[in-house]
Amino acid sequence: ILPSLSDSRPVAEISVRQLPVPKVTLGTTNLKEPWPDDQPLELSIAVDAENPLQLVRLVIVSGQRTSTELVSSVMSEDLKNLSTTYSLTLEPYVESDMAEVEIIAEAVDRAVPTPLVGKSKPLRLKTASAYGRYRQALETLKEIKTLVDKSLEEANGELSPEASVLMEKAVEQSADSPFFDGLDRVHIQQFQSLMESAQKEGMGE
Repeated sequence: ILPSLSDSRPVAEISVRQLPVPKVTLGTTNLKEPWPDDQPLELSIAVDAENPLQLVRLVIVSGQRTSTELVSSVMSEDLKNLSTTYSLTLEPYVESDMAEVEIIAEAVDRAVPTPLVGKSKPLRLKTASAYGRYRQALETLKEIKTLVDKSLEEANGELSPEASVLMEKAVEQSADSPFFDGLDRVHIQQFQSLMESAQKEGMGE
């Protein structure tokens, strides 16, 4: 005789034990976007593991390309906690002037028979090459010219406040790209001064 089964009471309980993979955190400060891919990105990495650590590495994903960079090969055979900073230059890992990049920190322990791998949450950012930043600056200057031309066509001739914001942006972008030489930067700063004077005159200052 088969016993009747209850719809409300479980027949069996199964407890699944999670593997003690290393816990990894990845962070950075002062991140601006797009990040210049030829400038070091300062990363902070912290690892907390139950088993001794073997190594810590970064996984960099850009487009269809996945690369790894070794952060630390742990020499001590009983180290379970690690906190470090690391400078990562993304230029070797991106193939376009403007790119989206994902960075993950991984920690591999010395578990037997199979080492366990812990992963951080992904850090996602946009990057720009030196030429990409140059193109961005040119686009910003083009936007400014459009606003200036528009103000000349209007009866009051007032320049939009947005032009000042864009001009400040163009100054920063030109300083951040080697495709602008010193004379280029001087001309851009002079144009910024002329714009500021014109806006003050327009406000009757």
